[in-house]
Amino acid sequence: MGDANEAQFNAVVDSFGDGNVEYLMRFCHMITKLYEHGKTMTPAKLALVAADVYNMHYAVSESLFRALKTMAWLIGTFTKWKCYRTPSAIATTNNPVETFKDTRKKFARCCTPENFFGVKFAELAKSTAKLRWRATEMRRMKLIEKMATLPGSYEESDESDYVLVCVHPTPRIYVRPQKQTMEVIEVCAQMGLNNARVERDGQPEAGWAVNVRDRTCPCKYFFKHGECVHLYFAFVNRSQRNRKRGLAEDIHDTIVAQQSSRGRPILNGPALSLV
Repeated sequence: MGDANEAQFNAVVDSFGDGNVEYLMRFCHMITKLYEHGKTMTPAKLALVAADVYNMHYAVSESLFRALKTMAWLIGTFTKWKCYRTPSAIATTNNPVETFKDTRKKFARCCTPENFFGVKFAELAKSTAKLRWRATEMRRMKLIEKMATLPGSYEESDESDYVLVCVHPTPRIYVRPQKQTMEVIEVCAQMGLNNARVERDGQPEAGWAVNVRDRTCPCKYFFKHGECVHLYFAFVNRSQRNRKRGLAEDIHDTIVAQQSSRGRPILNGPALSLV
């Protein structure tokens, strides 16, 4: 994955020009050009265009992307910025090459060898602090909730792998410095409106069926980032339920242990006997 730069593209082709390497483009370059060339448009029209571009970016397959792309034909070297071209949670925003070079420069300026720190590459996607904070705030504002299981659908039990999670639209406020409406949580979490929109885009009436065993969610946000507020909320909900269930069982066992049967115990023998 690289920038929309001919020199960088030619370097990749010259180094890995065997046909097994596919040059992907960073989405931030594409959306930046959109806002640069859209300055002559009204804010309302520019917002509609940006929403359509984000819909194409979050397409889960090439067939869905072709269905969304009806008025233009995207060709050229720097057009591979769709989510379905990369696995979930891959670095689709930051250029890994630039990140690696920046890290290498920091190591060169560091006096202590890096192997002393024991830093390892993450093999699994981890929830960011911003996402956890957003999920916590949505839960506090009751904008995300656990849905009841519908008859004939996923079985609701302690052994069930699924938790139905529903997200409600967040309220909007007017931010004077930016002269536009933004989500309440977006003001603090700095999460883009279009990225927040895909959290509930296509949400079923019963909510998202989050699989807590496989750590997956069918929403588009999870498809790109490998994490989402639905998955984090499902884990919190399941852990709290297990904690409450364990506490209830401990209380029940304590009460049963303290209770004694009424009357003379059956195993008690005559007075002064050892039986």
